[in-house]
Formats: sequence, C-alpha cells, structure tokens
Amino acid sequence: MTRGKITCIGNACTDIVARTDYDFIQKHALRKSYCSDIKNIETLNRIKSDLNHYELIPGGAAANTAHTLSTLGDEVAFIALCAKDAEGLHFKNDLEQNGVTSHIYILEEGTGQSTQVLSFITPDGDRTFASYNGVAQHFCKKHIPEDAIEQSSLLYLDGYTFCSPDTASAFVESIGSLHSRNGLACLNVGDRSIIETKKQDVLSTLQLCDGFICNKAEAAALYGDDKSFEFLAKRMLDEFQFGAITDGGSGAYIFRNGEIIYQPADDISHLKDVDSIGAGDHFAAAILHGIHHGLELERIGKLANLCAVDCLSHLGGRPLGGKGSLKHLVEQSKN
Repeated sequence: MTRGKITCIGNACTDIVARTDYDFIQKHALRKSYCSDIKNIETLNRIKSDLNHYELIPGGAAANTAHTLSTLGDEVAFIALCAKDAEGLHFKNDLEQNGVTSHIYILEEGTGQSTQVLSFITPDGDRTFASYNGVAQHFCKKHIPEDAIEQSSLLYLDGYTFCSPDTASAFVESIGSLHSRNGLACLNVGDRSIIETKKQDVLSTLQLCDGFICNKAEAAALYGDDKSFEFLAKRMLDEFQFGAITDGGSGAYIFRNGEIIYQPADDISHLKDVDSIGAGDHFAAAILHGIHHGLELERIGKLANLCAVDCLSHLGGRPLGGKGSLKHLVEQSKN
C-alpha cells in the first residue's frame, strides 16, 4: 500500500483562557482546581458573558497530535464536528494555517456550540476548568468523509469523542473501511474516566484497533489496578501490533510487532516553567510518525521524548511552529 495520510479524529476543542478572582469561581459554583461539567449552552454563555477578556486557544488531544505531526513533516488530516461559531471557525483556521488538511463538518448556526473548555487562572496561579462538549455529543458516521479514510494509511482515534453515543459505531465502520485498504488504526483513550464511563465503547473500538497508546492509569483501568507497569506493557504487546504506555517521569514502554523497549524520561531540570498540557499528545505524534515511517523502536523513543520536552518548554498544548518546524527533531533522533 502506498503510504497515505495520517488522519486523526477528535473533538474540535477550543480553550477559553481567562484570569479571574476567587469570587468569580464561587459565583459560578465551580470547584476550584478541578474540572466541572457544563451541561447546557445557557450556563456556558452566562459564564463567558461575565468575563471581561479571554483568549481563544485551539486545543483538543487529537488536534494537538495532528498539529505536531504536521510540524514533523507528515501529511496529516483532521476530522471533527463543530458549530458555525467563533470558536469552531477559529479552530478550523488555525489547523489549516499549520498545514493540517481539515475535514471539519460545520453545523449551521442555531444547532449548538463548539466544544469548549473554560480555563480560569486565579491569583495563586492555579487553574480551574469547566468543560462543555457541545455539538461533539452528536458526532456520528456521516461526519467522517469516506474519501478521507480512503486517502489514509494510519488512523488515529481520540477517546474524548466517546462523549457521543454514536462514536463507537462510527469508529468501527471507519476501521473496517481502512482495513480493507490495509491501513492501520490506533486509539488513544485520553483519560481513565472515559474507560470508567464508556468502557463498552472503548472495548468495541479496541477490539478492531492495530495500535493502542495510553498511560499507566488507563491501562490499569482495563487490565487491573494491581498490575505492574511492566505487566501492563506486556499485556498490550500481546494484544496490539504497536503502541505505547506512559507513566510520566517514570518513562514509557514502546512496542511494535512483538518487540518492546523501555524509554526512560528525559531530564527536564533545565526547564524553568514547565507546562505539561499537550506533552502526551506530542509524545503520541512521535509514535505515530515512527510507525508510519518504519523507524527503529529506539529512534521512535528518542523522538517521542524530544517532542514531549519541546512541548514542556513552552506554554500551550500545540507546537509553536507550522508545517515542518520540528523536522530537526527527526534528524536529532538519529543520534
């Protein structure tokens, strides 16, 4: 099979970042330092209208990974559902400006709002979140263009999209179409809570996936909390062609076709202000890049660390540059 694009499917998520005082947090009944779930548009709009100023920062796990893949020089596409609002259109434009082919299904005005995560920074530097899934709750197969799957040789699926009850069936159908063309599919479940609340959706998707990327907590939710890091890695090795399991500063296991390596975490003591948002998405992008290009496992591990450290060195979950801006890390990983 001719190498096609790497296509990522996820939520078109925009971070709404604002500095607030403690009274603001209390006024809107938010739990400080935690993430609250916003159930309806009215609540979201009421909170936003009470802000004097906020920044729109495109985010979302799979979109962060797609952007990182583009900076590594890959041909990448991104599929999502968003509303015809300022947040959704800003998200779409930002991806396209950074070299990612956009297959974003835009709903007409009045049908809901795009996925948004409110991020409030209080005077103590802490962050309090409030998440609104919005139109992503209606994501289904019709929002996945068949021609996008036809042009793909590697499909990356984001577990956060399971907020829609129709996501699992859409993923299953797309994986089937991809496999008929000898393509590979990989799931990153995103968060342990998704396994706890959407376990059957996760399992039905994983059953067809060739690859799995997750952290230790997520793997433990599937295979047992009493299992060791090494046991969990070997269990994944037995079930999938490729993937990785991470454990923060304790490093990661990366595997492919029965071969597995342990990749220690890089020293980050030289970094003054560490922002960990998006580091896992950068790490995942390097894994996908390495699998896509047939790199040796040792080199994939080096590249994954280089990408993660690059993310840790600056604010925000996206790379700072556009297409090809991190290709030097691919070269550096040879050493």
